[in-house]
Amino acid sequence: FKVGSVFALSPEPVREAYDRIYIGAGATTAHKERFLAMLRNGGILVGPFESEFLQLKKNSSGAVSQKVLGSVSFTPLDTTPPLTTTLRFVMQPPEAPVLSPVPGVYCRPPKIKITCRTPGAQIFYTLDGSEPRPSLESTDPYVHPITL
Repeated sequence: FKVGSVFALSPEPVREAYDRIYIGAGATTAHKERFLAMLRNGGILVGPFESEFLQLKKNSSGAVSQKVLGSVSFTPLDTTPPLTTTLRFVMQPPEAPVLSPVPGVYCRPPKIKITCRTPGAQIFYTLDGSEPRPSLESTDPYVHPITL
C-alpha cells in the first residue's frame, strides 16, 4: 500500500503494477493512459477524468472496461514538481554606534551612552581596547550608560 503522488511512481518501464489506484484530483485523458499502464491485470482505477468520475477495470488479458460513476467538477491535477522556497536574507551592517558625550576633558567621570539607529541592533563593548565580540569574556552587552 502506498500513499502519495502518483507522479512519484515511474511507469516506464513498469517496475511495479498496482492492484488499485485511486485518484483524488481531476486528471486528463493522458493521465488516464499513464495510470492504466501502472495498473496490474485484474486491477481497478478510480478517479475523476475530465468531467466524469470513472471506474476502470483491467481484465486478466489487459482489456479495459469503463464505468461512469457520475459527473464531477474537480480541481485539475497538479503535475508540477513539489515547490521549494528559497529565502535569501541580505543583512545590512548596522549604522555606526554614536557615543555621547563627545570625547573631551571632563571634571567628573562622564557616563558614556552608546546608541545605534539601526532597529534591533545589539551593542557590545570592551574596556581593554580589544574588538568587541559576543563570544569573548572581555565583551559585555551594552544595557545602560557606562561610567568611566
